[in-house]
Amino acid sequence: MAGEKIIARSSLKNWNTGDAIPYRILGSDIQAVEFLLKEGDNLIFQPNTFLCSAGGIEAINISWGRRLADPLLRSWAGEQGILQSVMCTNGSALVVIGGHTVGKIVAVPISPNRSFICHRGSFLAGIGN
Repeated sequence: MAGEKIIARSSLKNWNTGDAIPYRILGSDIQAVEFLLKEGDNLIFQPNTFLCSAGGIEAINISWGRRLADPLLRSWAGEQGILQSVMCTNGSALVVIGGHTVGKIVAVPISPNRSFICHRGSFLAGIGN
């Protein structure tokens, strides 16, 4: 039901709550990530990684990026040209996304002054606009 509380934020045992959106990594060989969104939260992820959702998600959107050249630059680097996104529009929502291959999902904190290089195809999801 839209608008109902999926999980009370006070009962987030075994969830990583240090970031803007609480999440937890599920599984061992083929892993998935479960996100708990509140109204207004936006989650961006690779195409074909969305597994399921419950709650205040109305649609999966296509994200081209902030600049006109973003899809071209991502394609040139060997990534998908477009990204997908969901926004929680009503109450709270639970969203689960999973990787394409066997491997370990690792959360990497990002800040404006920290750069890192990822292997092609390693980006799974991010939060924000």
